[in-house]
Amino acid sequence: MTTKFTFDHVHLNSADRAKAVEFYEQVFGGKKLADLEIGDRKLSLMGFGSTIFIINDAKPKGVATGTSIDHIGFRMDDLAQAAQELKDKGVEFTMEPTEVRKGLKIAFVKGPDDVLIELLESKQ
Repeated sequence: MTTKFTFDHVHLNSADRAKAVEFYEQVFGGKKLADLEIGDRKLSLMGFGSTIFIINDAKPKGVATGTSIDHIGFRMDDLAQAAQELKDKGVEFTMEPTEVRKGLKIAFVKGPDDVLIELLESKQ
């Protein structure tokens, strides 16, 4: 028997949790579901169909000691349209929309705390 793994959530460390929450709400349409306290850590729970926890801690400590994340990804049907909407909002692109193989287009934008955010359109 093989275990089936599915994505559940990601934790992002942020020097300014409120600013990060505002970015994900305004730019990607996320919704803050709750503010939580776990021990001495304060988190915001964001919903996107999957879950993002934003931790107000630029240098985490304790049980979870990760200090960064490579990137998070958002899928959409029309990358060109999404890219234009994001540019209109002043979002900085680190990689313009590019077809990396037949049926897969990607781009990267810069989020709060230098988190890279991948945008992808897949026709596969």
